[in-house]
Amino acid sequence: DIPGGLAWQRWVAGNVGELLVKAIELSEPPTFPPLRAAIAACVSHFTSGSMEAFEREGGLPHSVLQYPLVRGGLPRLDTLLRIAYCAQVSLLDLLTKGEAIREQLEVGGRHLRARPVEGENACEGFATHSGDNHANHSAEGGMAEGGGPTARQKDGSPGSDQSDQDEQVGQVTQGSRTPRGKGTRRVYKPYSAEFLERAGRRLAGALGEEPAPPVHRLARELGCHPATLYRHHYALCREVAARALLEARRRSMERDEALREQVREVMRALKAEGEYPSSVRVAQHMQKAGRMCDPVAQAEWREMLHRLGYKQ
Repeated sequence: DIPGGLAWQRWVAGNVGELLVKAIELSEPPTFPPLRAAIAACVSHFTSGSMEAFEREGGLPHSVLQYPLVRGGLPRLDTLLRIAYCAQVSLLDLLTKGEAIREQLEVGGRHLRARPVEGENACEGFATHSGDNHANHSAEGGMAEGGGPTARQKDGSPGSDQSDQDEQVGQVTQGSRTPRGKGTRRVYKPYSAEFLERAGRRLAGALGEEPAPPVHRLARELGCHPATLYRHHYALCREVAARALLEARRRSMERDEALREQVREVMRALKAEGEYPSSVRVAQHMQKAGRMCDPVAQAEWREMLHRLGYKQ
């Protein structure tokens, strides 16, 4: 499971050796809060707080950042090595510097170093490959409609189809993805700071709306997933969800009370006509006969039988 590549192996050996040498100089062993703050700073610096984009661009396993940042668990050593490699910081700095690592990140720029692929000279990451091998194989076996080469010309230079394909690879559009096919891969763009600010204003405005909208409806309106809103505006989402829950409970209580009142009116009317208000007869006179199967309606029907004197 450890990625190959001579550059990766040299980097791991150097950083683990540095950690072992500096371990005797540390006044106390590294703790989890500074480590979590350092990982969060890396994610915020490179991908504007998007864990999915950091994992995708760095070639990391899916959801590997959720364990330390969301669940509060201590990651394994191989995970820490991969994160430090992608962020271009040393393992020792990732473990000890905490929030202060932001200054070091500003010096290094905002481009992630992708995890190396298998191979001795693999210095390019999974997130940067363009699938030329697939294009070469297809070029050798296929011909265009006019009889010419499809992906490469006879002299070996890239043809028009290959150029178009290379332009498609790496396209990044917010909220969309590139077409899937040979030499293409799904690429997402992290949400911009402007979008996150607009989402925060929308959530704050929803606190004053009546009836209170749920978070999933606001996410659909903004064009993102509810988890994105919770990740970047957790406190606001909790308040909006709490108000929406209270509103849902209030509407439910109103519906139950209206159902009880309807059962009472029908039973009084049947008794006035001299009929026994059985559950079947009551259901026949209700607006929706199926509502009589509701536990609320059944409980009110039994209570009214006692009130009307049919049961002692």
